Amino acid sequence: MWLAEVRSSELLHADETSWIENGHLLWLWVFANATTTLFRIGRRSQDLLQGVLGALFDGWLMSDGDWASRDDDQRLRCLAHLLRKARGIEESLDRSVAGFGRALREHLEALMESVYAAREGPPP
Repeated sequence: MWLAEVRSSELLHADETSWIENGHLLWLWVFANATTTLFRIGRRSQDLLQGVLGALFDGWLMSDGDWASRDDDQRLRCLAHLLRKARGIEESLDRSVAGFGRALREHLEALMESVYAAREGPPP
């Protein structure tokens, strides 16, 4: 039931975090859409990802920059993850690199604000 709902998503968010089990490094994966959240524990691999998505998944997959999802033609990069990377660049000791990071962060924040405003629609 939940797997079918995840696979039929128009937009599916996927993320993973490290998970130690019996001294072994595994990953806790979360797959979420507007109505369903699915958890899996396993290796950080394309096999796990494809096992959840299945061969017929044709929605958009939003994820961080993890290599397991990079081959998906309909993958979107998570703006929050990109914003975090821009903040890291902004903290560089090299002033020109830090300036680039600041500009990148400001552009990403403006983009995120525009997306949020568009989702909210015009005021009543």
